Amino acid sequence: MVLQRNQTIPVWGVAAKRAKVSVSLNNLIKTAIADAQGNWKLSFLPMKEGGPYTMKVSSGKESIMYTDVMLGEVWLCSGQSNMEFQLKNAYGYKAERKVAANVPVRQFYVPHKVSLKPETELTGGEWKLANAGTVGDFSAVGYFYAKRLAENLHVTVGIINSSWGGTEAEDWISRDAMLSSPELAAVVPGLPVNDKELTARADKRLKLWAYRGAPVVNYTAAELATKSASFFDNWQQGYMPSSWEWVGRLYSYRGQGFMQRTIILDSTYAAEPSVIMLGQTSIDANLFNTQGMPVSPFRTDDWPSVSAGKKFE
Repeated sequence: MVLQRNQTIPVWGVAAKRAKVSVSLNNLIKTAIADAQGNWKLSFLPMKEGGPYTMKVSSGKESIMYTDVMLGEVWLCSGQSNMEFQLKNAYGYKAERKVAANVPVRQFYVPHKVSLKPETELTGGEWKLANAGTVGDFSAVGYFYAKRLAENLHVTVGIINSSWGGTEAEDWISRDAMLSSPELAAVVPGLPVNDKELTARADKRLKLWAYRGAPVVNYTAAELATKSASFFDNWQQGYMPSSWEWVGRLYSYRGQGFMQRTIILDSTYAAEPSVIMLGQTSIDANLFNTQGMPVSPFRTDDWPSVSAGKKFE
């Protein structure tokens, strides 16, 4: 654990109703009385950098011990994929892995969870010391920033990695904050207030986009495979190769999809080995066609019906 130096240190939690709670840190002891719901909070006066210390939280016969607690710098690293990008995928990772155990940097990763209201508890997470076995999972941007701070300030640096690739800025803004903004206040009344409304809203937006406001028709893949290329003229256009999550509003969709594309196989493909396939994909996908071609990747020289002058859709 890393606590912020030179700032008041708040400590809070839940205990039995009206129970007395004591917390010790750096030879200091603070106490608090839990309220009618069992919530309690206390604070330590600012402390300078140092450690390792032990923090002990006690109430009645119960106690929790936190060891290797450092006082230094704590920074929140938040944002989208640029912040989420892990060190193990970055240039220079092998070199950093060799020296990580000597770098006074620690990371707390906040697990992903969607919530329409403020949460009082995380679904998981723990402080990780930088070493050869852990540093690869650190935010690359957060790690290099923290490493530079540690070198210049000569303190332990803790980064709280609360990032989620592809999220919109509004996802990180509380309802109260939006209400206080002249630009965003008008949006609040239309926001969902529970998971059911959220799902319905996302489904409605997706269908409006996918069907261009027209009535929804649930085709099967087999039915669509028999349609001519002109049938798809009014469909939404996608650009491939790319991730489906970045095509239109498909980022909010989890289910089956259908993409149509016409290709021409002329004699040049029959004259020498060629391969028909979807390319790199992380989903269970099949090829469909109207000319009796295989529905899985295949080589033209292994399929006798491929010949000059034939068009396959």
